[in-house]
Amino acid sequence: QSNGTRPPTTPPPAGSMASPRMLRVEFKGQPYDWFNLDEMGDLVKSEDFVNTLRENIVHYFSVPYDCQAIFDEEGMLSSAADFARALKGPRPCIKVWDVREMPPDVRDQAAQRLSVVAAEVARSQRILGSVVGRPGPGSRPVSPWPLRRGSQGEVEPMAPC
Repeated sequence: QSNGTRPPTTPPPAGSMASPRMLRVEFKGQPYDWFNLDEMGDLVKSEDFVNTLRENIVHYFSVPYDCQAIFDEEGMLSSAADFARALKGPRPCIKVWDVREMPPDVRDQAAQRLSVVAAEVARSQRILGSVVGRPGPGSRPVSPWPLRRGSQGEVEPMAPC
């Protein structure tokens, strides 16, 4: 429990007085009001915040870091910018999945959407590379996901679930 986070609680009854802007986390169909985002200020825009949030998901929901799939209403959250956008609204809500337990159709749809995003990122990298004199077409795009080098120097994803 660092950076002011606290254990999840069940939501207050419907019709209760207006409450602060709480982050709602849904896991296995159960909603939890986690913490007041307004008290966190700009911290919620940082990569440290995202890492702490993921560590708390490990702790409270027993979903390993590398097996977490976190979504908002727009899709899967991957970067600190994604999380900052998701937490901006008046009633932010994220849905946590353990990828080992995701229904195949949900997993396939998320994978398809990520493929589209990856292609868009690669295109942007090529455009920027050609503008600033860096390698453009034919260069390998930089992945936003952690990768490691295998014993033969090949790139492989970290800790698959």
